[in-house]
Amino acid sequence: LADRTTLLLNDSPNVVGSATEGATYIATAWVRTDSPSLKVSLRFREVAGGTLVAKQQNTVTLADSGWAQVRSEFVAVGAGHQLAVQVISENTAKGSSISIDDVDVREVLSGGPSDSPDAEPVESESPKPSPTPTPTPTKASPSPTATPTPSTSSAPAPAGSTLFGETMWMNPGESWPQTFARLEGDYGRIDMIRAFFTGMPASWSSSLLSVGPRPVNVSFKATPLDVLAGKHDAAFRSWFAAAPTNRQVWWTYYHEPEDNIERGEFTASDYRAAWKRISGIADDVAPSNLKATLVLMDWSVNPKSGRNWRDYYPGASSIDVLGWDSYNPGSPKPTAYRAPAEIHGLAVAVSKAEGKAFAFPEWGSQLVSGDNGSGRAAWMKASARYMDSVGAEFGAYFDAPVSNEYRLFDQPGKDALRDIMNGDY
Repeated sequence: LADRTTLLLNDSPNVVGSATEGATYIATAWVRTDSPSLKVSLRFREVAGGTLVAKQQNTVTLADSGWAQVRSEFVAVGAGHQLAVQVISENTAKGSSISIDDVDVREVLSGGPSDSPDAEPVESESPKPSPTPTPTPTKASPSPTATPTPSTSSAPAPAGSTLFGETMWMNPGESWPQTFARLEGDYGRIDMIRAFFTGMPASWSSSLLSVGPRPVNVSFKATPLDVLAGKHDAAFRSWFAAAPTNRQVWWTYYHEPEDNIERGEFTASDYRAAWKRISGIADDVAPSNLKATLVLMDWSVNPKSGRNWRDYYPGASSIDVLGWDSYNPGSPKPTAYRAPAEIHGLAVAVSKAEGKAFAFPEWGSQLVSGDNGSGRAAWMKASARYMDSVGAEFGAYFDAPVSNEYRLFDQPGKDALRDIMNGDY
């Protein structure tokens, strides 16, 4: 259109000169515009010898003229390739302006700051930004469910026993012990931690898994076809056998697989089969304090999603705990703090109908505009009361800037999480 143009901020030279194969790279940028409703994208391009190998972008809509963060995550396809990062505003009206500041790119090593939990739609009208456009889903039929074997964790926990913790987000230049010390300085004793690995899990003596030590929900990733080919059998057997016996461990294979499956990265049937294989190894060698914990988006049990959560469920005999990542919805930001039962109730109902223990490995909310933090703090305490009353095993506040800003910079929020982990809610 004659009155429209594309604005592009391009790195020169490419910001990553030699990528690590399989490594995850996270880019963030702060943007603002004088034309609300403008769409801005943060794009990765992987280049080998001048040829485009892969690309991925995340797009956000700027709702107002204030600063907003856009974030994109990319897994490098090949070693030694270059990565370019671009900030793009397409279909921009002439005369409009966009400001871009503080563009940052970092590599997330295995055991590093986070596996950057996948972007998660939480309501059809208000999704968190998805890393890439997703095609219309083709649903796989659930595999036949094996006759379940008795499980020591087959029922919800009693009310009053929920552990509360948080996702540990490593600031630049920190070690994991320094991160842990900073967070306990903010919140007091942390009941449990949520830990992510971009690939296979690190050893139990690694600084992330040994810090504290605390009960932990640890997730890792491996492609289902590699798992089914037996490529990681020996590593899994060794890892499970060496697990600590002095604390609760909830282990998770490939959390939030829904978008990966819809993008065609692997199939639902292969995902379920891989889960069964890994769970079988754990059953053979892992100590009894380890619980297989499937982690899905709570969006997947919402009828508006068009999904069937059982597409991702490997069966009762493979899973001890159903984990649901569940957020106060709103795009680009929530306009109110919804009642906890409204946000989490469907996931609780599904879990109880299945007769399974359940947990909330991620929960949180952005600040509502005009809130100094006291409103979110009250909502956080109400959420903790709800999770505890329905018998969740644990709830880990998502204290990280992934897809949106959920960190607790305000004192009311910090005080609320401290009180929650101290049992005062």
